[in-house]
Amino acid sequence: MLTVRGAEPVPGVIGGVAPGVPVSQPAAMTAAKSGLDFAPEFFLMHQLAGWAQMELGQPEEAVASFHKAMEISKSASFARAYYANALGRVGRTAECQAMIDDAI
Repeated sequence: MLTVRGAEPVPGVIGGVAPGVPVSQPAAMTAAKSGLDFAPEFFLMHQLAGWAQMELGQPEEAVASFHKAMEISKSASFARAYYANALGRVGRTAECQAMIDDAI
């Protein structure tokens, strides 16, 4: 998940945060929103939004973000894993288990 430390956004970088710079939860959400405005078809921006939402205690919103990432990048197995994890965290265990069973 996200490293939770304070960091100032870096101007001129997509999402406002340089790769490898630890970010706070609100900064991560700001970066994700900025990235989604710039490239809504880029699944990693949806992943970033999902991570931030999970850290901010918004698991239902995270489920939607991870689902969108999975829809965009059907070949990224980790997108499916994050989606399954989020499903489990919101109590949708049957769907979570079905995804796990499908993966193995």
